[in-house]
Amino acid sequence: MTAPHRLRDLADVQDLIVALKLTREFAEQLDKSVREEYWKLWDAAQSGVGEAQE
Repeated sequence: MTAPHRLRDLADVQDLIVALKLTREFAEQLDKSVREEYWKLWDAAQSGVGEAQE
């Protein structure tokens, strides 16, 4: 989906998912071409939520 030199962009999106508490359903508002990647990033972001607070 993205060029290797743009991996930071994916990490930024994952950070935004956490910071803004975006829902999985938010993907429905995105273009179909990026929904699958959003869901992957969202799922990955959920595995780290709360770990820093423990």
